[in-house]
Amino acid sequence: MNTNFHFIDSKDAWKPVQDAAVDGEQHIYTKPVIAGILFRQSMELMVNWMYAIDLEFELPFKNTIAAKLRANCFTRDVPQHIIRELEMIREIGNNATHKRLIRQEQALAAAQYLHNFFKYITRTYTDQPYEGAFDESIIPQQTAQEVGLAEKKEAKNTFEAQKRIIAQQMAEIQANEQRLLVLHQDQEKIAALKAQNKNLPQPVSAVSEAATRKLYIDVELEAVGWDLSGKHIKEFELDNMPTHMNRTGKGFVDYVLWGDDGLPLAVIEAKRTTKNPKEGKRQAVIYADALEAKYGRRPLIFYTNGFETWFWDDSFYPPRQVAGFFRKDELEALIERRMSRKDLRSISINKDIAGRYYQEEAMKRVAEAWVADFEGDLSGNKRKALLVMATGTGKTRTAIALVEMLLKANWVKRVLFLADRNELVKQAHNSFTTHLPSLSSVNLTKQEDNEAHRLVFSTYPTMLNRIDEARSEGKPLYGVGHFDLIIVDEAHRSIYKKYEDIFLYFDALLLGLTATPHDETHRDTYHAFDCEVGNPTYYYELDQAVTDQYLVPPKKLSVPTTFLQRGIKYNELPEEDREQFENAFAMLGEEVPEEIDAAAINKWLFNKDTIRKILNTLMDKGIKIESGDKIGKTIIFAKNQDHAELIEEVFNEQFPQYRGLLTEVISYRNKYAEDAIKKFKTPEQNPQIAVSVDMLDTGIDVPEVVNLVFFKPVYSKAKFWQMIGRGTRLCTDLFGPGKDKEHFFIFDCCLNFEFFEINPEGVSGFEQRSISHRLFEIQMQLAEALRGHQFLEDGYQAYRNQLLDNCHQMVLALYSQRNENFRVRQRLGLIEGFSNREAWNDLGLSRVNELSLNIGKLVFLEDPDEKAKLFDYLMLRMQLAMATEDPGFGKMQQNLQRRAERLLTMSNIPAVQDKLSLLTSLMRDEYWSSVALPDLEHIRVELRHLMNLLKGNGQSKVIMDIEDLMDETGQVEEVLLPTTPQNYLDKVRAYVERNRDYLVISKLFKNQPITQHELEQLEGFLFDGDERGTREDFQKALDTDKPLGLFIRSILGLDRNAAMQEFSTFLEKGNLSSDQQKFIETIIDHFTHQGYIDPRMLFESPYTSIDPKSLVGLFDNTSTAKIFSIIDRINGNAEGVG
Repeated sequence: MNTNFHFIDSKDAWKPVQDAAVDGEQHIYTKPVIAGILFRQSMELMVNWMYAIDLEFELPFKNTIAAKLRANCFTRDVPQHIIRELEMIREIGNNATHKRLIRQEQALAAAQYLHNFFKYITRTYTDQPYEGAFDESIIPQQTAQEVGLAEKKEAKNTFEAQKRIIAQQMAEIQANEQRLLVLHQDQEKIAALKAQNKNLPQPVSAVSEAATRKLYIDVELEAVGWDLSGKHIKEFELDNMPTHMNRTGKGFVDYVLWGDDGLPLAVIEAKRTTKNPKEGKRQAVIYADALEAKYGRRPLIFYTNGFETWFWDDSFYPPRQVAGFFRKDELEALIERRMSRKDLRSISINKDIAGRYYQEEAMKRVAEAWVADFEGDLSGNKRKALLVMATGTGKTRTAIALVEMLLKANWVKRVLFLADRNELVKQAHNSFTTHLPSLSSVNLTKQEDNEAHRLVFSTYPTMLNRIDEARSEGKPLYGVGHFDLIIVDEAHRSIYKKYEDIFLYFDALLLGLTATPHDETHRDTYHAFDCEVGNPTYYYELDQAVTDQYLVPPKKLSVPTTFLQRGIKYNELPEEDREQFENAFAMLGEEVPEEIDAAAINKWLFNKDTIRKILNTLMDKGIKIESGDKIGKTIIFAKNQDHAELIEEVFNEQFPQYRGLLTEVISYRNKYAEDAIKKFKTPEQNPQIAVSVDMLDTGIDVPEVVNLVFFKPVYSKAKFWQMIGRGTRLCTDLFGPGKDKEHFFIFDCCLNFEFFEINPEGVSGFEQRSISHRLFEIQMQLAEALRGHQFLEDGYQAYRNQLLDNCHQMVLALYSQRNENFRVRQRLGLIEGFSNREAWNDLGLSRVNELSLNIGKLVFLEDPDEKAKLFDYLMLRMQLAMATEDPGFGKMQQNLQRRAERLLTMSNIPAVQDKLSLLTSLMRDEYWSSVALPDLEHIRVELRHLMNLLKGNGQSKVIMDIEDLMDETGQVEEVLLPTTPQNYLDKVRAYVERNRDYLVISKLFKNQPITQHELEQLEGFLFDGDERGTREDFQKALDTDKPLGLFIRSILGLDRNAAMQEFSTFLEKGNLSSDQQKFIETIIDHFTHQGYIDPRMLFESPYTSIDPKSLVGLFDNTSTAKIFSIIDRINGNAEGVG
């Protein structure tokens, strides 16, 4: 039998590999689905052989073909183009396995990829490398009639055949794994051949890059359910094209997606990967025009280069970037919505759900943000909105009423609600089902979704996993257009940044809800929701809600103790307490410290008397119910789990009469936390006192709460006010009929209120990055540092290359996941570029930052030894500090020495004994006087495996019971609530908008300079000394020295024609490159929307995404200076007004 796979018959272990490949080859044109399955089987068998025979390969933790292809050992050894082709074979095989139709061209491509892989195998592992080309002519052919009969037969029998093939496949793979066990005797021979063949040329694929790119697009379309085997989908011919494009009036559309009614749903224009996808925009529009003229319905528009995909419903929205292609039902819904969509501004609000005045105002503001009028037609406007509403004012109810409005207006069909905790998801799910009972719903943290549900509730990690699992397993998944609206609960910077990939994946309207005061909301959050900084779509805050009597105010009692304020000083303790203090440390075999810092209290040192005094104060002064017999519902915010458990223990010792029923720890470590929360929410049930470790800090609604105990320091102002929000809800008849809750108490043990008086903005937390991300970044930074002239010796440069190899392998592992990991797909252009090892040789700091920011959070090192990885990070930081002469080196050295000191106490362990000499050296000063960078790398390699012997952080938990002192608890004080100066600025903005035709304001909009006299006229017109205040009021509220003209420009933007006129000398030249053209157009867009540009912005995104060096990389010095001059002139026409 003639076959392309005749050359892999030299080894017994290859016989099942060859059998599957040859059998698949026979089915390429008759049964391509079966061929796809068999080629995948053959590939997997050969990969298994590689892992069995190659001494450099180590099986990954997950014994799957996907994991094997992505293992560092594999991606380090096998050329990237071979890995790409193996991934495509796997993807085609997956599609076949899960009942998707595989076309002949895909089966043929899989055969060609497999052939190339086997050539690589013979080139690497044998002394007879095969170099023959793939020969299509020997593949069994059929007549058109035979093909038709075969397709009908396959349509009937394919599923059963698939099941048989898959069963045989699994049996063969398992049997072959047993055969591979006997191959170890050949390993040394194979290793010698591999080393001998190392410099032989690599085989080149028979499939072109263009054809492979088309296959990628095909796979993406098929993954969302499109059958590409139809005659009219690919390369569809049109005969009514403009004759200036083709004299015959004919043209070919890359893809046309059709509805069940025989009418076009969408057109796709595909450009080469090296092209900007936007270059296909004009062509796609022409195709859409022709299709509309021919069929009477305008299709939706996609244009893509395989990395970026843009979508345009030009009847309602401008173009926008999307994560992929839409399913048929999603496109049909968008087409149908063109006719049935109503003006959201005219839809009545269900006041039974949300009837308070501010809730109605919030919904109206969203409607006005999302709808516009254009040339007499309804048009889409923004697609995002941010509502800032104080805890307890009904954010969720507002969202529910808004969903009902959107349903009535036919703007949405399916809604996704996201929150960061299971309890909040459950709480929202219950609220929605109460008010919208007719809509089917599912809580993904509890149930599986069958895609029929209209309302889906999930935590962020659950949704990420659902998307990725579905892609990797080939199961039905949520399409890019599945949801029409996503509601983000507690939309703040850390959440959005951590899980932004969800929002990038789904093409949906986005509604953010947060209780964080608008002046505390991070600027990145405003940008994420397309809002001007400090100006959300709508806000209704705590001070106004208290004034309106929709919330109750807090009152505070400061209850600090000496230890919580100043720590513990041994010399200041009474004699009897000194003895206990000494004994507590002596029992642990540790030296007695002279002083314990206040930050250590309740972190690792716990004092029962401190806890006792706080609890006694709570029980004595806290708000009681049931005529004063019972403490009201109370939340104690503990510092950590150990602290919380000791609080509960001390309470039960101090108040045994409550039989251990009154207090309970509620934390993520509590398996029954949900049940405890349910009981805490029930007024008649215990616990009355919930000791929370982060779990109740935000989002939990318990109106009966009347006491909050801040038993930990809080540094984030946003979190501080969220915690206060746990007590603000109204509660009627709490103290008896007609006796409602009027306020609540905050017991502040850690001077939090004083802290925020001194630090009004608080201290922002840092984004927590994975250890894999940190190792990826630090290795790039160290490699950059080693480019210095003092490190040009061969040894240093070899080490630098090793660091870059490591980073390259991490990116290659990501690249291999491009077909099923949607987060990788969203960054595919960058990832594919750096899948080439040569791209790493000349990074530069800007590239390091770009890779860390965009790729770092995706990388994952499979090494399960977490402590070893943390040690790697410490040692790499020390190397970087040494290379850059960072003074922080000393502290890191002390950290290393502490670890060495602890290991030296374990010298009876053999693994430690082997390293005693090195560990001892680390403790000597003379060793450090001559240590060099290679020595630090030697320490890392030699000691990393010992780190798992070190338990905890080196500081043992200490519990004692010595007398603490409490200052006389002061008087109950009112809490000064944050005010909202933005109300004033809103009035000024609205007045400017209403009077945009006023001469001076119009001049600013049109980029015309104004005189001093006109400036005085403007101030007199704008500031009335009453509602719109004075110039001084304006400057105070704005809290910056921004000139008045720039403020007005920021409201109105700049007239586009005026901006284009300024840059006409560039635009009219006609000799700009596409990137230069895009750069100038981006500046014009920026001026049009923002009104002015800080020149420093040109060296940030989106400008650096056009060219990493921004305009310096695109223009010569003369043009660069001219661009800066134009920007200064436009800004100056507004800045001169101040």
